[in-house]
Amino acid sequence: MLLLSYVIRLLYSIVRFAKARSGNFAVMSALSTLPLVLTMGGMIDIAQQYKARSKLQSAADSAIIAASRSAPGASIDDMNRNAKIFLEANYGTGAQGTVKKVGDQIVYNISATVPYNFLTIFGMKASRISVNSTAEAAGADMDIVLILDNSLSMIGDKRIVELRKAANQFISTIEAMKSNVQIAIIPFDNTVFAGPGIVSQFNSISERSSVQRDGKSGPAPSSKSQLEEERDVSSGVWSGCIEDRSMDYDTNGIPADITNKRTLYPRKRCDDNKLQSVFPLSKDYKAARSLIDRMKPNGLTNNVIGLQWAMEAFTPQAPLTGSNPRAKRIAMLMTDGENTNSRWDGLGSRIDARMRIACKALKDADVILYTINLMEGDQKLLRDCATSPDYFFDIDLASQLTSVFQQISKRLAVLRIVH
Repeated sequence: MLLLSYVIRLLYSIVRFAKARSGNFAVMSALSTLPLVLTMGGMIDIAQQYKARSKLQSAADSAIIAASRSAPGASIDDMNRNAKIFLEANYGTGAQGTVKKVGDQIVYNISATVPYNFLTIFGMKASRISVNSTAEAAGADMDIVLILDNSLSMIGDKRIVELRKAANQFISTIEAMKSNVQIAIIPFDNTVFAGPGIVSQFNSISERSSVQRDGKSGPAPSSKSQLEEERDVSSGVWSGCIEDRSMDYDTNGIPADITNKRTLYPRKRCDDNKLQSVFPLSKDYKAARSLIDRMKPNGLTNNVIGLQWAMEAFTPQAPLTGSNPRAKRIAMLMTDGENTNSRWDGLGSRIDARMRIACKALKDADVILYTINLMEGDQKLLRDCATSPDYFFDIDLASQLTSVFQQISKRLAVLRIVH
């Protein structure tokens, strides 16, 4: 802009100088300088055209991503509206664009008029520039773990009903992407529940003792298993509940090691358990939706154990196998209350401290972490736990869960620019 101002002043001075009547030398000097000035001015106009085109292309790329976040299921009109908002925010009101779908791609064609400053001398008032941006599904592999609070408080305000609805719709949206995306589910209260299929994944079950499982006699896990000796199963009956591992293994994804008892998963008695089993990463979307439909409120709240079992889901070792080493990893924690009880503590602030460590461990493992506070959770804690504040959602009504889950699913349907 300084150069432009300088050239304008110089040209004005030359024109005045050329009009002076002080001699032919002055006139000839002015006339010989004029082509140089006009050339410089023309170069500035051309540079501004390139600058405007670059800015327009950048705005087009941002707009096409905004439009793509409306998909799948959005109309062309919806995508055009979203794209226009981002185009005007990044370029201004002087551009027009049209979104269209071509197969699996979304194409955005944009044009704008850029006025000339110097070339108007030659009758050239403006230039029309056009760009286009094309995006297509990224097709990236994804492993997604849903960490879902099933504590007793979820019975109020139809919270569990709305959670089932939101989570199932989320899975259906993921399924519609037709990409290589796996889903895992970690229902939790202050424990998690390992169903028969999960228990069978634990290593070498010892036959030196016997314990009843759900009323049936069978081999009991021992120190030779990834399951710790029964800690709270005095009657010999174990229904499948598991509580926090020993510190600091309660906040990380280090696999259980039968030579180190502190790494093992301690069994807990839960005669009235209503929790559904943890569900490993899988593309069996039908089974995932079926499990979600069976979720019922139960017990107290311990977000730490949900986060730790999410880490377990992302590791290739038993008991939750199936993770994809090439996949982008995403975790979504939904809770409706503050931490109230863990194996180690009944004081919320101390459980919160463990939770901060667990959140950091997930993020340090390159997991993108979304957090959702439903009504009564600790807003600051959940905001800090998320990958960034943009990945935290705070809602006042259970009926808003579906909208939040859909917002996240749209973010995950990221397109890549291929123009």
